[in-house]
Amino acid sequence: MNELISIIIPVFNRRKNLELTLYALEKQSDKDFEVIVVDDGSTDNTGNWLKKNKFPFDLKYHYMGENQGYRQCKARNMGVRLSNNSIGFVFLDSDVLLEPDTIEKYRKHYERNKHRVVCGMYFWGSPVETTKENIDDFPSLFKETRPNIPNAQPHGMQGVDIRLELFNSTTPDELHWKIGTYLSCFGGNLFVPRHIFMDVAQGQIEANPKENTNPYCGYDEHYTAPVEDGDFGLMLMKRGWAVSLDKTIYAYHVWHGRNLKQIKEVSDTQVKYLDEKYKINVLDETKIIQREEYKL
Repeated sequence: MNELISIIIPVFNRRKNLELTLYALEKQSDKDFEVIVVDDGSTDNTGNWLKKNKFPFDLKYHYMGENQGYRQCKARNMGVRLSNNSIGFVFLDSDVLLEPDTIEKYRKHYERNKHRVVCGMYFWGSPVETTKENIDDFPSLFKETRPNIPNAQPHGMQGVDIRLELFNSTTPDELHWKIGTYLSCFGGNLFVPRHIFMDVAQGQIEANPKENTNPYCGYDEHYTAPVEDGDFGLMLMKRGWAVSLDKTIYAYHVWHGRNLKQIKEVSDTQVKYLDEKYKINVLDETKIIQREEYKL
């Protein structure tokens, strides 16, 4: 048996998509992992559904209590705290489907070099129906010839994977140090070795000891807006850790509604917090001009 990897999935009212995410995990070629679902106050019967179903892997469920706003950072940190002495963490969103050899590939990266974070690819789906049968034929997910979701409106992010631009990479498994690469540490498909996460947590405590008060706070719990992944990446950079992109690791993001205007509004104040925290202008440093589609 290999050393354990922990897959941490925050969830809030995404039970139907979570069912697909967990089904994709059943298909993994590497079976030596645990799944930790941290529920930020769902009202769609997520907890009862998980408890009455059996899965071919160890699954832990933690309910954080009634929803009190965006607590993705706290949920991910809680997942780490509940993990079972694993070698590292795959941070996964509750609507992201991993290709069957994803955990196997992340483990191989860890065995070759334990001192870096690895990102995989991230494809935003169009508003089309997705079923377990589609997951059984994983490459077909990206063709998106399935029926449209009734009344669903595209939000402009379909097919996008900005990591390609952020990394500007020509080969898989290449190390990168430009600031853009750190901002690409999306929790939708990301592997972080345990010792790196714990070191990042120490950095968060030093940066904001009032808000970050426990040794598992790799994600800054003061940050309560979407795109919190950028903060985690910036702290990786500050602590001197490497990040690499493996373009052979694919994930498919099941479509859901997304209010980009609202996300920008709630994120603006938080971005100012990051500017002060890291003494940089985060948006100026990112400089994403053109997003290119990425399809199999």
